[in-house]
Amino acid sequence: MPLTKEEKAFHTRKMKTRFSQLDIDGDNLITVKDWQEMERRFIEYGKPSAEQVKRIKDGVKNIYQNILKMGEGQMTQQQFLDVTGSFIPVVDPKVKQMAKEAIPAFFDAIDTNGNGVISHKEFEVYFKCMNVPVEHAKASFDAIDTNKDGVISRDEFLDCGIDFLYTAKSSKADLFFGPLV
Repeated sequence: MPLTKEEKAFHTRKMKTRFSQLDIDGDNLITVKDWQEMERRFIEYGKPSAEQVKRIKDGVKNIYQNILKMGEGQMTQQQFLDVTGSFIPVVDPKVKQMAKEAIPAFFDAIDTNGNGVISHKEFEVYFKCMNVPVEHAKASFDAIDTNKDGVISRDEFLDCGIDFLYTAKSSKADLFFGPLV
């Protein structure tokens, strides 16, 4: 079923939010330099183990190689919106699989103590790494922690991340990357 005008506008708003976070240096382009800075922040702020560093680097590299390949090495906001707008309503299985592989890599990067869940403190580090003001972390954490046990499980994180990317209706996942722009 085709998206309504309102659904398309809402999804575009979510993707503009995501673009603004991925454009870490604020030059209105997503480039390898942005991804490398994000990776550096995960390593510096999260203090991951050597094994986690490898997973972070592999996960981030997989994401940026696939995304930037679509934009010939860099991506403007409009190119990003064109690519991510194709996520819905028909989802390319290859693109969705890439997200299913990348989102757990971010989970592992955030779960710095390796206990299989993300604490409030670890989630604040994630926001810092992703260029999102830390003061928004609590509301996002609470939205993702669907069973309200005070931690974010891998399943909660993956479900919310996929929902953010692939839905055009408002849900708890709207706050996955902080407030929408």
